Amino acid sequence: DEASGFQKSLSRNAHVSLWLNEHYPTHEATCDPNIFHGMCHRLDRFTSGPLLVGKTYDAYIHMRLQFDAKLVEKHYTALVHGHVPPPSKDATHHVCDKRIRTVKL
Repeated sequence: DEASGFQKSLSRNAHVSLWLNEHYPTHEATCDPNIFHGMCHRLDRFTSGPLLVGKTYDAYIHMRLQFDAKLVEKHYTALVHGHVPPPSKDATHHVCDKRIRTVKL
């Protein structure tokens, strides 16, 4: 259910913050829980997806402003294992134009 997913997300974020504190103890933003330890973007909270972390306050604020103003354009590439049949024709449009629901912590 959604509540347990939210709790798991909080737990994973706690592990990430501990890791950031351990590996970047001298970087101001990664040690500050008030700004989520510098975490600006996490591709997929429920897996081991990549993170975008500002190690300084300036970097964090700069990236946060870009995300909040929706100035960041993201492009994803999938690596697929196994046989994938060739497409019947070239894709010329977005496969999914639906906004993904996110939860702000």
